[in-house]
Amino acid sequence: AVRAAAAAAVARTPREYRKTIGKGTVVCMPGDEDDETADGETTWFATARGPEEKNESTITCGPTTLVKNHYSVPVEWVNLHELNDEFAIFKAWPSEQNRVAATHLLAVPELKWAKEEGGLFYLARSEYDLACGQV
Repeated sequence: AVRAAAAAAVARTPREYRKTIGKGTVVCMPGDEDDETADGETTWFATARGPEEKNESTITCGPTTLVKNHYSVPVEWVNLHELNDEFAIFKAWPSEQNRVAATHLLAVPELKWAKEEGGLFYLARSEYDLACGQV
């Protein structure tokens, strides 16, 4: 049991978690409460469009600078649309910032869209609360 717990702990380190990110993975990061475009959310969510990649050069991506030889993840942002007892419901949030520094992501491997329907993304409320509790 100790060995299994140790293996689980290793898999939860941010670096190990980032290696599990692929297309469609739900990712989250600490948000900026002052960002009016994100409706004051303290946790931001996105869908990964692929695995982390080493930045070939230093680039400006929206308000963020991604440094050469650091890692970033291509993402499609979503914004909280509705919160109820069963789901946190998101809708796509178009943004020129289509990448995020991999080190900004919170290691929450439990996150998975329960369903995608009519342009909305449904995340189980328990998973939403878990992610928000990491900030």
